Amino acid sequence: RIAARVQLRIENETDASRAYTFALVGAPAGATLRSALPSWQARPRTPTAVPLFVDVPPSAFVHGQLPVRIAIRDDAHFVKTVRATLLGPDGGTR
Repeated sequence: RIAARVQLRIENETDASRAYTFALVGAPAGATLRSALPSWQARPRTPTAVPLFVDVPPSAFVHGQLPVRIAIRDDAHFVKTVRATLLGPDGGTR
């Protein structure tokens, strides 16, 4: 398994603290998302760096890349999906 790091920068644009969670969307079979915390607290109007790891089998990479989508949710019904490209071995041949 390959542990590919993804660094997200979120910014709470509200006047209240928010708790954010992250999840993979439509990821290949066997892919998992790891985070140091179950949810990340963000103060009002403050950017927060969130380090995540996506664990995937080496064969999921095509020409050394694997596009993924990560859903970002907060405790006030905010939802946004972002795209990231993971870098890894030149695995599969899709």
